[in-house]
Amino acid sequence: MVTILGVIESIENDEQRLLIEKLYRKYSAWVLKIAYEIVQNYDTAKDILNDTFIRLIQYVDVLMEIEEYKIGSYVKQTTYRCAYTYMSKEKHEREKVEKWIQIKEDAADIDFDIEKVIDNLDFYEILKQLNERDRELLIYRYGLCLNYKEIGERCSIPARNVPTYLNRAKNRMKKLLEREM
Repeated sequence: MVTILGVIESIENDEQRLLIEKLYRKYSAWVLKIAYEIVQNYDTAKDILNDTFIRLIQYVDVLMEIEEYKIGSYVKQTTYRCAYTYMSKEKHEREKVEKWIQIKEDAADIDFDIEKVIDNLDFYEILKQLNERDRELLIYRYGLCLNYKEIGERCSIPARNVPTYLNRAKNRMKKLLEREM
């Protein structure tokens, strides 16, 4: 919470700073309670409290225009938005982890064991046999865990085409591995 207080103190406009300080004193416990009821985790609720007040600082001009009796509702809605945004991101991350676990389980079912390949062969020599684009695609996706958009930007490929290019690169890699085995 010290962080958000430092941010509030750094607001240069005195009128805006005083308004945010007043709101923080008045609503911080309430915002924390609402956030906790939604996420059921105190540390996460504190993060949402900070996010809520950072968002309020971003829209302080709007707050200054709102009639005082409507500000509580605005703060409450901002808290809900921050909490649900957090939950959405957390759900997305959880789904990514579950998908990765499934991919790893599926990979265990594949005919060749990649760890044996790495142990028994000079894996990097095989990687060097691929063309530069294939090598970059595989490294970006599986080494750096970049998403399709990030890979597309780095390789100058439309993001929608990245899965196709990756699949081709994996097939070429698999053929090289099969030849070496």
